[in-house]
Amino acid sequence: VLSSFSSIYNVSAYQRFKICFHREICSAPNDLVEVRMEDGNKQTVINTCSYNYLGIKSTEQNVASLVDSASQNGLGCYVNRSKGDLDILKELEKKWAAFLGTEDCIVHFMGYDTNAMFIPCIADENTLLISDQFNHNSLVKACQYSQCKVLRFTHQKLSLLEESLELIKDNKQKKI
Repeated sequence: VLSSFSSIYNVSAYQRFKICFHREICSAPNDLVEVRMEDGNKQTVINTCSYNYLGIKSTEQNVASLVDSASQNGLGCYVNRSKGDLDILKELEKKWAAFLGTEDCIVHFMGYDTNAMFIPCIADENTLLISDQFNHNSLVKACQYSQCKVLRFTHQKLSLLEESLELIKDNKQKKI
């Protein structure tokens, strides 16, 4: 007997949704992935949900290199410095700093984190940030976190961007 809304929802809606979307991915994320179907067989489908910037996870050489590095250095899913540092991370940051000609640098593990957490370190309520109207959510969040003023320009309308830059050129606010 179904006696509550959650029971009815579970049987009538969630289970149908689960059949469609809760699938084990059995291959590296790429344009197409193999998923395990209810009967246990694998099926190739279009991947609409996973990141694989630059296709780094789709070559055997990259996968072997990543496995080798993980075997030597260990794995971590933490933000650097919050639970200690890996020596390889310190080495990477030194190499980037030397390449950039700077005293030091910080490597973040993902783009969202970099945008959302770094921009508030250099922007505040006295900063004017010039932004494409369709910027990624991480940049929108960064603007909110920093409390900066945002000047949005219409996507792919460089003439409007140029007009905006001309209007603010004498403004004394820090600009990003």
